[in-house]
Amino acid sequence: MSEYRCVQREYSLYFTFPAQLETVDRVCKQVEAMLKQKGLEQDIFDIQLLIREVLNNCIIHGCGLDPGKDVYMEFSVGRDSISMQAEDPGEGFDWKETLNSCLPDDTCINGRGLDIVCLYADSVEFNQKGNRVQVKKTLRDN
Repeated sequence: MSEYRCVQREYSLYFTFPAQLETVDRVCKQVEAMLKQKGLEQDIFDIQLLIREVLNNCIIHGCGLDPGKDVYMEFSVGRDSISMQAEDPGEGFDWKETLNSCLPDDTCINGRGLDIVCLYADSVEFNQKGNRVQVKKTLRDN
């Protein structure tokens, strides 16, 4: 199993960590600290929601909850937006089909993560394989 690693630059965080759901909280706390440092408290909820949904998908679907596999995430704060990229070593998925499908039945306990990401983000782009996603969100006016 690999170790949790985070490299911080002035406006970016680079993470590599084992595919364990409890690690998502650690990532969110580091991103929250950066957002507070930049005076972006009003955006914390939305950004953490995006991070949680994206990383949960990487860990659960891309890595099959296997802590021997690593997830990579890059988070950047720009002048008026944030950008995050996440990648897992999984087989990917047919994101075109998934984006065109309807929301799951109200009784389903999962299957809404990508829909939540699309609602909260301004841009969601996948690589062809479907194991790497880039999400962008415009920041609120300060």
